[in-house]
Amino acid sequence: MKYAGAVLAVACATVITSMLEPWMGSSVSLFFFPAVLLSAVYGGYGPSLVATLGSVVSLAYFFTPPTHTWELGVDDAIRLTVFVVVALGTAGLSASRRHAQERERQSLLDIAARDHDLAIREERERVSRDLHDGILQGLTGIRLELQHIAEDAGAPTPIGERLLATERALAIEQRELRRLVEGLKLPGGEQSGRDDLQAQLQQRMERLSQDWKTPITVQVVPAGAEVPAPLQQAVVLMCHEAAANALKHGHPSRVSVSVGIADDTVTLTIVDDGRGFLLADRQEPGTIAADSGGPASLQDRAASLGGRVAVTSGIGGSRIEIAIPVDRDA
Repeated sequence: MKYAGAVLAVACATVITSMLEPWMGSSVSLFFFPAVLLSAVYGGYGPSLVATLGSVVSLAYFFTPPTHTWELGVDDAIRLTVFVVVALGTAGLSASRRHAQERERQSLLDIAARDHDLAIREERERVSRDLHDGILQGLTGIRLELQHIAEDAGAPTPIGERLLATERALAIEQRELRRLVEGLKLPGGEQSGRDDLQAQLQQRMERLSQDWKTPITVQVVPAGAEVPAPLQQAVVLMCHEAAANALKHGHPSRVSVSVGIADDTVTLTIVDDGRGFLLADRQEPGTIAADSGGPASLQDRAASLGGRVAVTSGIGGSRIEIAIPVDRDA
């Protein structure tokens, strides 16, 4: 396309010069200079040399006596040299300008990316601080008050036992929220510690299993496989959230968490034998209602990573499948 533009520029210069030649005298090269300059500025070295050669040939054949012959004289050689110098110089300056603009654009993009990461980190820290100083402290106060009320009731009573059960439920939710706060404090793009994916998942699931007194099995296939650090942290959090949802809403007797890692996809599968979500069949992204008891927040998290969620649920339990693409360059 650039070479075609160079040829077109020379053709236009030839036509204009032919029309104005009676009034131009010896200045027949006047319109060929813009053709060479434009080709150098917008096309680069190759198109500028094409325009240079085309201009010299056109001038020699149509406008320099003897016309309509292919005899090239000393004046044509001088003209060719001048055009080449102009073309190469202009193309070099144009290339330098483009490179400088590209470096400036890349620098601005890098600055914007750093500012974006800094803003995200500051917002995560602010949210974690607000949760810790606000909601967590408030939950602690509520738990203490429930304990005091139960103690004031004296001997164990049905109401006192319900109060203590509520206090224990709040304690579990408080621990989950504290772990969320710890996750928010992680700098973006880093993993929590140096454990591999299997170790991180095992640690998380063991804590959940202890809190809910329900066995949770963990499997990573192939064993020892790795994913980029930001995605690994997201995988751990999504598995934790899916298992916690199953324990809270499905009341299962067991939960299994498996992660399959291929070259370009990570697949998370969380299966339980509880009472399931309020879904009749397999549901794909975009069909999970916010009030269905289904994993709407998981769907949003997966979508932010370019992934998808599918849910199969019934009276025999539920199965959540999350597929996320892997960017090995991240």
